[in-house]
Parts: sequence; structure tokens; C-alpha cells
Amino acid sequence: EMLRKNGIEFFIKEDGSKFFNSSVLRDIISFFKLSLDPYDKESFINIYYKCQTFFTKEMSLHVLKSKKNVYDSLIGFPKMDKLRKKNIRSFKYDMNHISKLRPDEALEYIRYDMGYEDYLSRMEKDGRITYSSMFLNVEITKEICRNSENIIGFLSNLDYLRMLLKDSKEGHGNNIILSSIHSTKGLEFDRVFLIDNIFGEFPLTRKNQSAADYLRYLEEERRVFYVGMTRAVSMLEILYPELPSQFVEELNNRQ
Repeated sequence: EMLRKNGIEFFIKEDGSKFFNSSVLRDIISFFKLSLDPYDKESFINIYYKCQTFFTKEMSLHVLKSKKNVYDSLIGFPKMDKLRKKNIRSFKYDMNHISKLRPDEALEYIRYDMGYEDYLSRMEKDGRITYSSMFLNVEITKEICRNSENIIGFLSNLDYLRMLLKDSKEGHGNNIILSSIHSTKGLEFDRVFLIDNIFGEFPLTRKNQSAADYLRYLEEERRVFYVGMTRAVSMLEILYPELPSQFVEELNNRQ
């Protein structure tokens, strides 16, 4: 976005659809859309079991068949008891609350107050998602949220970013390539900037991993870091706007 604002031509080497097709982004969009539109049953079906509602599949099918909005449909479920009524009231309150928050605040509320972070942790333990990809998609989503005034603005920014990635073309006089390290294997560049070499991000800190698994992960990431450094022909800059990563510290200690 900053490159575009400054009129600097660039090419994005990555496949942008990876992020836009991610389950994390899809879930957050569903939470946001349902908070704005109580009749958005498609969004409800996507997220009702990903937060602490304890709604059943029977209840979701009942909502789909009903002509009422999601909350009235839930209240009209025939097998109703006090606990379910309480959960429905809580869910409705949470969604209304989200609609009034800034997108970055709403994202944090969904993660920690509504239990979405617990859902992601379960998926990671079951091997359905990897922690690194989940963390990356959450962080990218958070950054877009920070740059949006409200939920409608967030959804508009997503559409804009999709178009920006689609319109990014190689070989149009652009002197800047934005890429992951993995996508530059076998390539060389006059100047290389390795960005965001921040403690806890590259490499990620250990979480839900055995010591042996984390050591294997660490060694693989160290090789990736080496690949990134050796892409530079004339000049290499390693940037860390915050606390430097473990790999940067290892380099500094060798000097």
C-alpha cells in the first residue's frame, strides 16, 4: 500500500490467493458479516461451532430452514432449555458488541472473549492446521483490521487488496519484488532486504511442540534464513524494527 501511494512500481511474487482462501480469514469475515446482518445464515453456519456457543448441528439446520433471523430462529428451536436460551442471549450480545467495535478490537474479542483462539488451538493439536500458518494469517488479518475504521471499511480494504495483488505484474518497469524467502530459491538479486527479523516471529517461539520437534523446526528455519541472506549479490540489509530474532543474535555473536 505504501509503495502504491508513493508511485513505486512493484511485483508481488507470492500467490495472494493463499491468504484470501485461508480458513482464518474466512472465519473472521463470517463473524464480521453476521454481526452486521442477523439474516446472514451462511456466515452463521460457518462459525457457530467455532466459538463457545455449544449449539448443535440440529440447531444449525433449524436456522437454515427458518425464515426468521438467526437469533429468533435459534430461540424457536423446539428442544429448548435454560442453558441453551442463555447461550443464545450471550451469542446475540457478543455479535451486537462486535458490530460496535473497531475491527482490530473486534478481532481480539472474537479470539479471546468468544473462544475462537481455543478453537484454533484444538485444530492445531488435531493436526488440521499448522501453528505457523495460523499465526501468519491471524497477524495479516490483524494488520488489515488496524488500517480499517470499521467493519465495512475492513471488508472494502480486503476487496481492494485482492485487486492490488491481481494487478501486480512482473516486468512492467518494476524494480522491487516482494517475496517470501521460499519463492526466491535459486534466484539472485543486486540488493536484498530481509524484513521483520523480530524475536518470536522468525523463528517462531516454541508452542505445543516437543523439544526435539522444535529443534528440527529451528534448524529448518535457520537454513531458510541462510537462503535469504545468500540471495544478495552486492548488498544485504537485515532489518528488525523491534527486538532482533534469534538468528540475528547468532550473526551478531559471530562478528
